[in-house]
Amino acid sequence: MKAHDFITLIVPAARASARKTGVPASFTVAEAALESWWGASRLASQGRNLFGVKADPSWHGEVLTLNTREFLHGTWVMVSARWRKYADWQACMADHAAFLHQNRR
Repeated sequence: MKAHDFITLIVPAARASARKTGVPASFTVAEAALESWWGASRLASQGRNLFGVKADPSWHGEVLTLNTREFLHGTWVMVSARWRKYADWQACMADHAAFLHQNRR
């Protein structure tokens, strides 16, 4: 996906997030672009997960299982990980905003 197309897709959700969190939409777009390779990562394309958020026990939504590299006991290893899967970009951004809002208290 081209950078312009990616930005066009997620800006409305980033603006909604900014209204809730106070974090400028441009920051959220930049983070999403960096984390997801402009929406080209498998996690972004298959799970609409722009920020690399894993599915911990508190997550009750859909899950996508993909391999990832983790640094464990002083070495890099491949592990299977469960990631949050979203229905669309808006759901991903809303979850990200909720996380930011919760941790600002």
